[in-house]
Amino acid sequence: MTNLVLRNRTPIRGTRVWSAFDEFENLVDRIFNTITPYKEDETSIIGIPVELTEKDNNYFLKAILPGLKKENIDIEVTEDKVIISGEYKSQLEEKKGLVHRSEFCEGNFERTVMLPQKIDHQNVKAEYTDGILTLTMPKSEKEMSKVVKVSI
Repeated sequence: MTNLVLRNRTPIRGTRVWSAFDEFENLVDRIFNTITPYKEDETSIIGIPVELTEKDNNYFLKAILPGLKKENIDIEVTEDKVIISGEYKSQLEEKKGLVHRSEFCEGNFERTVMLPQKIDHQNVKAEYTDGILTLTMPKSEKEMSKVVKVSI
């Protein structure tokens, strides 16, 4: 995430003058630094934030999937990548009245994460609690190539 940059256009005795243009410029910078560009070959534009960590003989992949039921999440693993996909379905009743703003996502999503080392994909464990999917993936030196479905 980009830090808010404050520019000092006209210093007056150690103080900083803040102009409306500086505010606008910082807002535009923040917007363009947080947008994930849409690519035509992607299946969706719904962003799934992930975190991949390593400790001892395991990799840990966490994905934030708020509001999803685990039945709507599919996980496939190979020896060198993880594919998380699913569908966000509308949780709202029929809209009554004028909607002034809605940022709820709806539709299919897919996220592929390449792993830095081969894993023992037969022994991947998944847990889904409070909207956070956690995969525990033991490292492996074996050569395996088939895809395995992981259940939560």
